[in-house]
Amino acid sequence: YQTVSNMRHQREQLDKLAQLLIPLLDGEHYQRALINEMKQWVDDGVLQFENKDGKKLSKAKLQSRIKQELNEQLRWFAHAALLIS
Repeated sequence: YQTVSNMRHQREQLDKLAQLLIPLLDGEHYQRALINEMKQWVDDGVLQFENKDGKKLSKAKLQSRIKQELNEQLRWFAHAALLIS
């Protein structure tokens, strides 16, 4: 985990996915671009998503999981005061 300060001057811990996503939240990368980056990280072995049994996800399930994880991360960034509008 990496620790950063948020807009309320509180410390927040970033997991691996958060650390990878933060630099891309520059207003130039829209959801589709972020999803493509996350797919590339999975392909490169930088990031892993598995099912409950620890097995690799099918392409369709991986696509759905990536969207879900991205949306959860973005909500958490907003809640943790790590994003400004």
